[in-house]
Amino acid sequence: MKNTFIKGAAEESTYLLEYEKQKIMTCAKSFEELAKVFVYLPGKEQDKSISEESHCKDRQSLLWKKRLMENRELFADNLKEMAGIMGQVAGRDVHAVWFPEKRRKQMIHMLEEEGLLVRDIYQLENATEKNCLAVSVKCRKNTQCTSEELAGYLSVLLDQHLQPVCGSPFFLPQEFTTVYFEEEAKLTVLSGYAKAVKETEKVSGDNFSFFETKNGYYMAILSDGMGSGEKACADSEVVVDMAEKLMDAGFSIEMTVQMINDALLAGAENLNMSTLDLCGVDLYAETATFAKIGSACTYIKSDNKVEKLESSSLPLGVFHKQDIELIHRKIHDGDYVIMLSDGVMDCISQEKGEAFMKELIGDLQFERPNEIAGCIMKYVLNLSKGRIRDDMTVLVMGFWESKYDD
Repeated sequence: MKNTFIKGAAEESTYLLEYEKQKIMTCAKSFEELAKVFVYLPGKEQDKSISEESHCKDRQSLLWKKRLMENRELFADNLKEMAGIMGQVAGRDVHAVWFPEKRRKQMIHMLEEEGLLVRDIYQLENATEKNCLAVSVKCRKNTQCTSEELAGYLSVLLDQHLQPVCGSPFFLPQEFTTVYFEEEAKLTVLSGYAKAVKETEKVSGDNFSFFETKNGYYMAILSDGMGSGEKACADSEVVVDMAEKLMDAGFSIEMTVQMINDALLAGAENLNMSTLDLCGVDLYAETATFAKIGSACTYIKSDNKVEKLESSSLPLGVFHKQDIELIHRKIHDGDYVIMLSDGVMDCISQEKGEAFMKELIGDLQFERPNEIAGCIMKYVLNLSKGRIRDDMTVLVMGFWESKYDD
């Protein structure tokens, strides 16, 4: 039964507005970063119709102006998508569920014994997201408490396993602030990697990132820039950086891929084609989604069984409409996801045949992701007799059911 108190209505509105404002600002900051990638598009006064351009004697100038018009259309489409997402966030229905008065007072009193003054405590319900607990709290003078410690107290009081949401303050201040908590994920993840730089270069053309989003996804992103060296590194770094910001802002995988592709096309004079290998694991639903754009194979290891995931799509920056085929899999306790760059697969294919990679991964008995990545890299280097003819990167994620100390 929901308990709503009139005296708390104003405070509730303030908290909910602050909650939504934080999410909208996260999106806005990501849009600002994305805008930096797009080339400068001139104003309408500089545009000419196609018929006027047809009289242009300089063919290169004609092609350039057509490209600018195409870029403007891509940019406009992306702005529409941004506006749509911000509208969804602003219009999202969030409800405060108040605890029964007696229970609420009991919790406030118990937290006061720990040196914490609580003005209010309630749950936030959202139709599309997991429930969230909001606590308006401050520390007493000469008392120090962290958000993690408060999460522990709340876990005991509510018989739930709670954790502070991403971005919460480490130490609770001595003035009232609203701190949000969420249920701990069902899966715990560890990640590791190994990489080798092409022997004629100083930096790798591969870039990658591991990170957890605010909505409970653990992401792994790997991009291989065309060629090698500093230019390839810069190209793949742009792809990884954009993917990280867009996914963290709440964009879907499909829209993330399409917007990065549009950005590469808009800045085609400065950016070359790059691959994008993306894996997002919902740590609450225990499911994984893969998007493979021109990338090498990915493997899922479950005990000694190994599944190979592959795609025939072309790299980013080739076509205006990117062919995006998502692959969905269930993730179980003890599973590993292994992502590889082209350099690793090319070496295996030349020496042993591509099918040998499944056998190699299936025979691995290591548990730590770093050990698995290092073993694969060591084996590949032995096959090539120490020659590194292309940049090579191995990413490994291991997943286990979360275990709690009750």
